Amino acid sequence: MISNAPFMPADPSERFAVIFRALQRSVADNGYRLKIHGP
Repeated sequence: MISNAPFMPADPSERFAVIFRALQRSVADNGYRLKIHGP
């Protein structure tokens, strides 16, 4: 079975950084799409 999952680093701190960046990107994209300005 072939997985399309993105590469996840073995180091827990790097893994956290990858997950956090993806979350930031998602929140920013949704905010832009919904025209939410500000924090």
